[in-house]
Amino acid sequence: MRKAIAGISPSMWWFLGSLSVFLLICNALFPTQSDDLGAVAEGFAGMKRSYMEWNGRWGELLRVAFMGALAPSLSFVIINTLVGVTFIVSFFVLVSGRMPQTFDDAVILALLIFFVMFYGSFASIFLWAAGSLNYLWAYLLLTLSLIPYRLYWGRYFRSYQNKQTFHQNPPKFSGVELLKALGFGILCFVAGMGSEIMGIVAIIVHSGFLVFALVRRGGVTPVVLCGCVLFKCRFCNAVF
Repeated sequence: MRKAIAGISPSMWWFLGSLSVFLLICNALFPTQSDDLGAVAEGFAGMKRSYMEWNGRWGELLRVAFMGALAPSLSFVIINTLVGVTFIVSFFVLVSGRMPQTFDDAVILALLIFFVMFYGSFASIFLWAAGSLNYLWAYLLLTLSLIPYRLYWGRYFRSYQNKQTFHQNPPKFSGVELLKALGFGILCFVAGMGSEIMGIVAIIVHSGFLVFALVRRGGVTPVVLCGCVLFKCRFCNAVF
């Protein structure tokens, strides 16, 4: 029996490799169409025009700036494939609170992909460049911005269920904590207008846990506070 690498079983590595090849082939074969046809790199001027006249999604801003012009290229095929695989894995982490490791996890991910392919807009989200930038890339940013909260509160509620004391150092504003808060805040700021509907849901989740932290636990870490504030600021700035 082959040993696991980095705690991940060989079957999961095979699955991730197969998934990457599958998405790579699909991206390579998907024809350039609709908004991708004739797209040019408009740079900062295009980003400003899109922001003021169309929408403020980061994916759309990237598309008009330079990514749209890369849609027919091999570079975009590879990048979009990596984004797709990363999103699928990060979604699993968001739901389960851990990395996919076993054969059972591979089956769950396969069923998830099957569901998306047959009941969702798979090609529009995973393959079409304009759709990927506006939705797949945005969902990835949202997922990544929520994972730290999932892991943190997962530990808290597990300790509560097991009637154990949740050991958490009191909030401190050290240089390392401020750098972590800044980095996470930037991620949340960018993710804040990835998707209008999902942004609203994320704000509700952010607000609920922030109130819970202040009332039940008596305080929040700089990382949690910075992420919540910047996420809301970016969303409100783009919408209003």
